[in-house]
Amino acid sequence: MKYYLVASFDNDSYSHIEAVQKRISKKYKTSRNATKPRILLETIEDPDFDKLDKIITGFLAPYKKFKVEVLNVSAQNNSYHSLNLNIESKGYIKRFNRCFNALLYSNGFNVKSNHNMDELCIFLGNLNIKDQVNISNVDIPLNFQTIKVNKIELTKSLNNKPDSIIKTYTLRDY
Repeated sequence: MKYYLVASFDNDSYSHIEAVQKRISKKYKTSRNATKPRILLETIEDPDFDKLDKIITGFLAPYKKFKVEVLNVSAQNNSYHSLNLNIESKGYIKRFNRCFNALLYSNGFNVKSNHNMDELCIFLGNLNIKDQVNISNVDIPLNFQTIKVNKIELTKSLNNKPDSIIKTYTLRDY
């Protein structure tokens, strides 16, 4: 079974992202039951949870809450046919993702990174088949430039159900 390691945001960041998500839903008629906005870091298949918990806890011990710069909204032409909020993949988040991927891989976990490490994004909604051809340049104004990551979560699925979260790892304060 696949498990997902995601970066979650504070309440202010969620409110900004959800406002953009609602505007996109109205403008492009995307799915109204979109998932909770998160940054997908890793996909792990069939992990040993005791070993994984010990590794994640040890890895996250020195890390503090951090900010991520938001770039723009883009339409992806991959198999998901989705609208994403692109984030700047440099600095803290890039180092965090690269080191974490290497640590899990070196400890024998079946890690499948769903994306290129240079292309981190926040999923906002799925497109209908008929709308995919029409959207080449998405023009949604953003009223924020940074979002704050305050916890890392291990989940069973990427939906909104509260029982899908297996474990939450809160990052240290500044």
